Amino acid sequence: VSRSVITNSFGATTEPDEPIHTTTFTAGSLWWTWTPTNIGIYQIQAIVPHHGATIAIYTGSALTNLNIIAGPEHSSHPSSVLLDLNAQAGSEYIIAVTYLPAKDTPLILEIHIPPPHDSFSSPLPLTLNEPRIDKFFLSTREPGETGMTHTGTLWYSWTAPRTAPYIFAALTVPDAFTTTPFVYTGSDLTNILRVPSFHYDANYGTNFLAFHAQQGITYRFSVETAPYAFERTR
Repeated sequence: VSRSVITNSFGATTEPDEPIHTTTFTAGSLWWTWTPTNIGIYQIQAIVPHHGATIAIYTGSALTNLNIIAGPEHSSHPSSVLLDLNAQAGSEYIIAVTYLPAKDTPLILEIHIPPPHDSFSSPLPLTLNEPRIDKFFLSTREPGETGMTHTGTLWYSWTAPRTAPYIFAALTVPDAFTTTPFVYTGSDLTNILRVPSFHYDANYGTNFLAFHAQQGITYRFSVETAPYAFERTR
């Protein structure tokens, strides 16, 4: 976590000319500015116990000339809403958060930096029969990625030691969150090829991917899930 703040929106209002962040017009808004020092993808999170919330990110110098950069992203269920921001170093971003105000309900706003293997270009190497444990919480989607929306992706690489069938297993804790693994060949998101494979969802947070690998070929695995769970891969 690079930045975290705790506050409360009780008494918050909306201003004349303010953009409509949410269809819940009774929700007031709170505002922050943030200037990242490094270029990259960041994840903005608003945690509101027992309430849904909305995040929107803008650039501009006044309410009348704001440009929407990311969002609005709304969570109708309690607890948390997440929004990915592809940020430029040195640019000032304006973060607006709305939720139904409650006197005793805190708002926690956090800015996270994803793990290195959130990027296709920096996959985490895998070794046969050696499990890896990761957090999906900070995973995002890169520009150019395809797949389900509102999911994060972590990337792994593995070179087949011999030509044979193999199984890639993804397990999540808690098991209410399911994963979707895929296997590819290729060196860039623009030229990857999906390898024919068989998926088997065993329920209880376990998903298997069976495929036939060629000796000496390096494969890329992507694992997608809602970015809240812990994840183990084999």
